[in-house]
Amino acid sequence: MVISDKKKAIEFLIIGVDKNKIPSIHPKLNIDRVIQISQDYNDENHLEGVLPTNIRESIAFYERYDGFNGYAWQVKIKVPPSRFGGDDNVSLIISDEKSCVEYIYDPSGYPVTPHLDDESDEYDE
Repeated sequence: MVISDKKKAIEFLIIGVDKNKIPSIHPKLNIDRVIQISQDYNDENHLEGVLPTNIRESIAFYERYDGFNGYAWQVKIKVPPSRFGGDDNVSLIISDEKSCVEYIYDPSGYPVTPHLDDESDEYDE
């Protein structure tokens, strides 16, 4: 289902949502805030990514998402090609409740968390 604002300037997909529940869905984040969180994360973690100009194809809203409770936003960011192959996109998974990136899918499709400290360091002594 495609949702757009009154001026039809911004459209995004709602996936995994019963269309009869739409009036009862009240996300905390709006599109502008999701874009800002994505850009800030991109800059802070040196992803060298670019948000596509066609927002409709790069942002999806989910009622539920694997790994946490609550609404989620998925934002695709175009990144430079890797010498290791894979896609030229990463997907940021943003928690609507926490207003932050929970994890990303790297160009190979693996979930990673570059924003978290490396937990293996605590075992190296």
